[in-house]
Amino acid sequence: MKDKKFNTLMKFHFILLLLLCVVTGFGLAFILVKGISLPIGIILIHILLILSLLCGLIYVKKDYKKDASIYYKAFILLTAISDVILVITSVSSRGFGLDVAIICVRIVVLLVLVFGKDLGKRNTWILFYIVLAIDLLYGIISIPHNYLTSMVLVDVIGKLVIDGTIGLAIHGKYADKDARYGMKDAETGLKK
Repeated sequence: MKDKKFNTLMKFHFILLLLLCVVTGFGLAFILVKGISLPIGIILIHILLILSLLCGLIYVKKDYKKDASIYYKAFILLTAISDVILVITSVSSRGFGLDVAIICVRIVVLLVLVFGKDLGKRNTWILFYIVLAIDLLYGIISIPHNYLTSMVLVDVIGKLVIDGTIGLAIHGKYADKDARYGMKDAETGLKK
């Protein structure tokens, strides 16, 4: 049985994901309706981000249960794929730079989070903090050298908010796991 604090956190996570979904959807609709000329990669990133957020929403709605872990993995995998498209778009438009190298490292860490076997709670959190540090570093490196400072700020803030939702998903995953193992321990104790 989950405590009140956990349920509040789950509701916050769901609302945050829903808001991000709506904002990203409106952003994509605005770009398409206004006919704003952007590289196709940017449009694909928005679409993948919406799909990723929808997977996150389903994962939260299913109470972070083990049988819903496919949505947890899809949530993080689609985020990593959107980063791959960002790298391709960036390299094709302005070449390979330090900011692109940093995003490549982020992709690798996200893929380890998705495909790593039995990482454990501690290692999963370490990988999450690496992703968070990468996004902060990306922001520091990108902003001073980019004339579209407001766009970069929005991108960096967006990445940090996504990181927050990933962190909440990790928290939910391990809270459910702890609750399941706690229940098993309690049942084993009763049988003894």
